[in-house]
Amino acid sequence: MKILLLGAGGQLGKDIQARCGHHGLDIEAVGHGRCDIASKEQLRAVFGEVSCHGVINAAAYTKVDQAERDVDAATRVNQDGAGFVAELCCEKGLPLLHVSTDYVFDGTGAEPYAHDALVGPRSVYGKTKAEGEKKVLGAHPGAAVVRTSWLFGEHGPNFLKTMVRLAFEREEIRVVSDQVGCPTWSGHLADALLSMMKQRLTSEVVAQGVYHYCGAPQSSWYEFADAIIGEVKRLGVGCKVRAVHPITTEEYPTPAERPRYSVMDCSRIEREFGIRQGDWHEGVDVVVAHQLRELKALKQP
Repeated sequence: MKILLLGAGGQLGKDIQARCGHHGLDIEAVGHGRCDIASKEQLRAVFGEVSCHGVINAAAYTKVDQAERDVDAATRVNQDGAGFVAELCCEKGLPLLHVSTDYVFDGTGAEPYAHDALVGPRSVYGKTKAEGEKKVLGAHPGAAVVRTSWLFGEHGPNFLKTMVRLAFEREEIRVVSDQVGCPTWSGHLADALLSMMKQRLTSEVVAQGVYHYCGAPQSSWYEFADAIIGEVKRLGVGCKVRAVHPITTEEYPTPAERPRYSVMDCSRIEREFGIRQGDWHEGVDVVVAHQLRELKALKQP
């Protein structure tokens, strides 16, 4: 069985490609260079060239702060492009898994957000992803939206890789402690998506509507950073950081407003697909070790 993967060049897309064989699936990997999902013509060309049994859309505009200035670019990909993908999948009768984000929530909650909780995004990124969800589910009744959060992995820029770099540049790091969510290793998310698609294609389980998948346990950015630096110190030589300090959101203003609380309830995906949340500490161990190897290789003549 072959799956069409859109957004193949991103950190999630690369992990999906690396893990597809373990799930007995073939992948036709399509990146932005081959197809801009905001172009219906390019999408139609790809759908015409590729014979597949299902589609995973991991393509997204993810530059959260830049989206505040570049609304049109974020809208084209996250909203319009997502809708175009769903329309073509529906037209061809293909199951679709569309990846979304915890930024669709307003962050004022105090208990994990259920899959059917009301959304209320506070940023351009969150608003375009929320509108993209509406377009996907409106265009394709059989589509599934999978929200995730605080994604990190070996590929592409992310918070963990920034912390590893800073570990060798600074003696002290200040990180926001009043924003709480769930770090998610892209390897765990890739396995979850592939498992969903495999079950959708080989059993009577139907992936439809909204699902949540993120790592566990919940964490603040400060706690996440402290765990990363702790692993760097355990493995690394030359780590400069002596302390990680908690600060408030007000002490670290950003162009885009982040949810203060975006922990998600993942019970639906476990109940319907048997997919349980992975411990993000496992991903930290793997990705930190990878980053240290990369840094060591760069220093060698």
